Amino acid sequence: MAIRSGMFNSVNGDRKVDAAFFSLFFSTFIGDGVFPNPSTGLQIVEGQGMQTIVKPGKGWIQGRFVINDSDHIFKHDIADGVLKRIDRVVMRLNHLTRQIEIVLKKGSQASSPTAPTIQRDAEAYELVLADVLINAGTTQITQGNITDQRLNKSLCGIVHGFIDQVDTTTIFNQYQSWFNQYSTGKALEFQEWQTRVTSELEAWIQAEELDFTAWKQDQELTFIQWSDGRKDAFDVWFATIRGILDEEAAGNIMNVINDHKDSPVPHKYYDEGLAQPMLYGLKRNADLNTPAFVYGATEAGPLSTINLPSYEQVEGVKTALKVEMENTGGKIVDIYNKKYKAVMSELGEFKDHFGVDEGAKLDDDFKAKYPTMAAKYKLMGGYVRTHLWNNIHFIQIGLDVIFVDMKNLTVISAHTVSHINYVYSVNTPTNYFVDSKYIYIRGRPNTNNSLSFAVFDKNTFQFVTAIRLATAISGFTDQVIVGEMVLQGNRLFATCASFNNQIFCFNLSYDGNGVPTGLTSGNVGSFGSGSGNPPKIFYGDSEFLYVGYITGGLTIEKRKYNSVTFLYDLIASNTSPTNGFSTNPTWIYKYKVDGVNYMLVHGTSNSTINVLNMDTMSLHNQIFSGQSDQYPTFDYDKGDKLYIQPQSAVFVDINGLVFEQYCELTLVGNLWYPKWNFTPVLKRYNSDASIAISRIFMLGSRGFVKDGVLCAYRSSPIPGGLTGHFKYDNMSVLSHYKEVIE
Repeated sequence: MAIRSGMFNSVNGDRKVDAAFFSLFFSTFIGDGVFPNPSTGLQIVEGQGMQTIVKPGKGWIQGRFVINDSDHIFKHDIADGVLKRIDRVVMRLNHLTRQIEIVLKKGSQASSPTAPTIQRDAEAYELVLADVLINAGTTQITQGNITDQRLNKSLCGIVHGFIDQVDTTTIFNQYQSWFNQYSTGKALEFQEWQTRVTSELEAWIQAEELDFTAWKQDQELTFIQWSDGRKDAFDVWFATIRGILDEEAAGNIMNVINDHKDSPVPHKYYDEGLAQPMLYGLKRNADLNTPAFVYGATEAGPLSTINLPSYEQVEGVKTALKVEMENTGGKIVDIYNKKYKAVMSELGEFKDHFGVDEGAKLDDDFKAKYPTMAAKYKLMGGYVRTHLWNNIHFIQIGLDVIFVDMKNLTVISAHTVSHINYVYSVNTPTNYFVDSKYIYIRGRPNTNNSLSFAVFDKNTFQFVTAIRLATAISGFTDQVIVGEMVLQGNRLFATCASFNNQIFCFNLSYDGNGVPTGLTSGNVGSFGSGSGNPPKIFYGDSEFLYVGYITGGLTIEKRKYNSVTFLYDLIASNTSPTNGFSTNPTWIYKYKVDGVNYMLVHGTSNSTINVLNMDTMSLHNQIFSGQSDQYPTFDYDKGDKLYIQPQSAVFVDINGLVFEQYCELTLVGNLWYPKWNFTPVLKRYNSDASIAISRIFMLGSRGFVKDGVLCAYRSSPIPGGLTGHFKYDNMSVLSHYKEVIE
């Protein structure tokens, strides 16, 4: 029936109405909620222990009413020893049982809990009376744990309009009591703190004054004793000299001084080998106007003279030597006409370890905070660290996820993810994405679906839940997700290495409190022209998606998801000549210089590091080519340093000393400049007299930068040798020359 009206007198039963009609009638002018008189109507208050009490009162839901004429007691389940929860007391219109009931809904345990979702559908309609916080380990519910929701119109509300005015006395008194208790407590706490600080400050000042007075007195006594001692010693010495020196002796001393000043050979020493005194000194060569060194056996002579070169003469020799070296190709020629050339690298520096084991600080903190998990492995044992932001990283080992602060070398949190949706076994580089509240770390569910995530709170780094793809995508399991996973609203976009010309869209679902609950497949779109274009790079922002693939060069397309047509509209496209994307990248790193957005992309086959200009969608340049470790070492604090160690060590022999090369890249302007550094390796002889060279310098997943200094893992193949993570800085190396045979 489209149009209904009433009430009218019934003629032969043609105007009969039922309870549903009356409820509909009343609901047109009486809103849902709690009747406000008395103000304690249906209020939830604390009881004994883990009990709460529903006070007498009346309620109204969709034209139906309920009356509670006495205290109604709820007994809450015991609290968890570690996690908290929020229970919810609701007034429920139950269409199936045809009654309004007041029930207790138990919440889920979590470090940051949320209240249970209310039901409002064809079976039932619920209004919330109060939320009750159950703290971890508590045995008593207090009024401070109860949040009254009766005035919250979205959850409950007050019935008004055809009855007396709302009585808010009880609610006001409750909040006033809480405020008075809170302010009084805080005032007492502040007064106690102020008294304690004042007392401690006065005691400290008094102690400092006593210490200073004692120190001053001690210093004064020490000075007096020293002064008296020096004066006594001088008096004794002066009395002795005055007794020895007469006028004749004093005159002799003056003559010796004058002779020493005037003589060209004023210095004398006794040569025991010759058994006679020798004389030496300096004089000026009047003809050359240069200093001369003179010496002789006696004052009478004969004196020998060696003329010393002047400044101009020294500069002349340097100029002549420079010309000679330039004429001989930068080589030095000895008196036998042998040529020598310095063997030193102008592009690098020599580095070696110093200090203490820096990595031990992180593992010691791990052991102190999480001893059970730390007994299984060491965090600095070579496990891959994935960078989140600033100096925050996470390490994923099986089901264990550990968040670490690499600046302070501390463990933030560690979790063993125990959830049906998450069994980590993806043998590919770690994928993750972050929204405003949560960190999503990729895993694989035990039902063999192709995508799942462990969800962690972005602020506390605590585990929240795990979500999985509702319906599996054939062939997607364990596939490499290329580049980034891009989140736009509740849509998640990704590209897969084995699916040519395809962009996948996934939809995230959330509960009423914004906690993610699931993942479903959306539309699959295409990019590029024709088939056979596997993605080589994928990234995006809040509006656009960027996908790169090889078509003779590197083509990057800018696309936008159309929520109406479910297509990926092409906005722009650009192609740059390059051969640096032969396989999928293992990592990307974004940064900005002078307002321009750049991205480093590391390829897996030829290990080329490509620099993309993200604004022009073009290749900026290539900064490293050669087999390198998949996981470089970044200075995330400043963002201008990058260290790369070749997978196969490059050894250099310099005058019998063996060094290993590693590359240090520095960002200057918008360009990265490489410099090869050298660090010692272990050189030893085998039993058959052959030489064995062992790498002891390790970067990759073992390296990190602390306070601007590179920290690498140093291992020694010698039993009992030095191992650990040490800082590497400049070392002294004896410069030498090597003979050149032409």
